[in-house]
This record gives sequence, C-alpha cells and structure tokens, in this order.
Amino acid sequence: MFQGRIVYRFLVGVARCVAPILGTGTGKIARGFKGRLVAHEVLAKWGKEKRDPHRATVWVHAPSVGESIQACAVIEALRARIPRVQVVFTHFSPSAVEFSGRMPVEVSSYLPWDLIGTTGSVLDAVQPDLLIFSKTEVWPVLVSEAQKRSIPVALVGGSVPSNAGRLRQPTRSFMRATWQGLTLACAIADDDANRLQSLGVPLK
Repeated sequence: MFQGRIVYRFLVGVARCVAPILGTGTGKIARGFKGRLVAHEVLAKWGKEKRDPHRATVWVHAPSVGESIQACAVIEALRARIPRVQVVFTHFSPSAVEFSGRMPVEVSSYLPWDLIGTTGSVLDAVQPDLLIFSKTEVWPVLVSEAQKRSIPVALVGGSVPSNAGRLRQPTRSFMRATWQGLTLACAIADDDANRLQSLGVPLK
C-alpha cells in the first residue's frame, strides 16, 4: 500500500496547510484545527525544558472523552506501579480538552499532525519509553516513527466492532503495517482480539 501511504500523507499535509484558515472560527472543528497548529510546539517545549531524563516517560493517546476516561485508569495504574513516571497525554477531539486538564499527567495536548517531520521531532523531544493508544485509534506515521526509534507501542482496551470501517478495504490493507507494528495489544473481549489479529496485530 505504498500509494496509500503517499495519499495519506498528502491529505494530512493539505489539512495542515488549510488549518490556519479552518481554525479561525469558534466551533468544534475550528477548535480542533487551532489546537493542532500548536500541538507539536507544546509537546516539544515540555520535552526540551521540563522532561526529567532520569525518570521514565510514557506517551498516552486517546481520541475523545470516553477513551480518555479509560486512559485515565491506565495512567493511574502506571503511577501505582511506577510512582515517578512522567506521562504525556494527547487527544484528537476538542471534546477531550477540558477532561485532559484534570488528568494526572505532566503535559496534555492535541495530537500533532501525523507527518514524518512533525511526529519525528516530537518523539525526539519527548523521548517516550512507551507509547500507548487507548481503545480504537492508532496513527500510521506515529507508529512507524516510534518503531524507527525502538519505542514499544501498545494498544489497551482494544475494540473493533464487527461493522468497523477498518475491517473493510482499502483501509484494511493500508493499516495492516500499522497494526503489525504494535508491540502489545490488549482487547476488551475475545471477538475484538480475533478481529485485531485479522487486521495484522501479532499474536503474542
């Protein structure tokens, strides 16, 4: 799916170019574009100025509020096992902004643009020891760039409904390498685990 990767990066690049225009309103979509315009700067600034290199760092991503609630439980469990862990939290939806401000994390932000240069520079600044996706959403370039840096990638609370678009072509083929890049995937039920394996998640 080499052509698929080119198309994907082109579309994300176009979205980034028009973001300054689409981010001028006050609606949900505008707030999302506006937040993503500065997301990489927020995370890179924290990584360069506040990250403690002597403490473990975990990057947790959740799409929206529901997944953020689940992610919060994961973060609390992490802190119980590793009290000094530094947690970086990102989200996609504007609806998660308010909730993310109450989460027990060092820094929170929108997810940066899923482009090689942007994602790579953020990973280099944050230097996470682990990248965790919550429930449903994995991002191709972020997973690929994490792999290049030998950063393990996990999916927790994985859920793939039987009617999910990711089970159909062309998304299924395009995302296969991304699913194969996961180090660990924890599903909420056996059916979800089977669907994740059918998408390409390695059987552990």
